[in-house]
Amino acid sequence: MMLNHYISGPVLPKKMRGLRMVQIGNEVIVSGGYEYPGTRLQKALWKLSCVSQGCAWQSMTPQLSVARNSHVAVVVPDNFVNCPLFDDVESLYNDLG
Repeated sequence: MMLNHYISGPVLPKKMRGLRMVQIGNEVIVSGGYEYPGTRLQKALWKLSCVSQGCAWQSMTPQLSVARNSHVAVVVPDNFVNCPLFDDVESLYNDLG
């Protein structure tokens, strides 16, 4: 059902700035950022999942390997990741290095 307007969802577990968000299917994933107030960078990944009882943020594992903020986040389609051009990524890096 299309509502054609925004609805506020649940508040994030922490106040954060500089985080990034992507949508994958019916879920929203938030990455990185830093706690506000303050400047503590985050490695956290949070997923917003909705079921018939409502929506809630869930902590995801693993977290980002490096804390970051104001970064770029994009969804890469499965058919791109399974591209045969990337079957031997290690040798590609060796050729470049």
